[in-house]
Amino acid sequence: MLKPLTESISLYLDKDIRDRVAELAAKQDRSISKYITMVLKAHIAEVESGKALTDDIAEKKRESEKCTLTITVDSVVLGKIREYADLDDRSTSYYINRLLRSHTKMQ
Repeated sequence: MLKPLTESISLYLDKDIRDRVAELAAKQDRSISKYITMVLKAHIAEVESGKALTDDIAEKKRESEKCTLTITVDSVVLGKIREYADLDDRSTSYYINRLLRSHTKMQ
């Protein structure tokens, strides 16, 4: 069975988000890349089923310490997220950061 094509992407994340995602990933014995991919896939499923809109992850602008994180993500998943980010007039990194912030608040 062939593995899906993947792409590397560098994200500019809030440090507290990166730390929380790393904690959640460790609890599930997953890599950070795999955990973020899982969150992105769940978001895509919600958007495509009409259960979530990209406006649902809007937040107030906040000043926080930033960090860079490079992850590997399934190409199809990343393509969908790029489409959603474009529709929201946001960079992919900013969109993922907002999505992860929303996700970590629920965990």
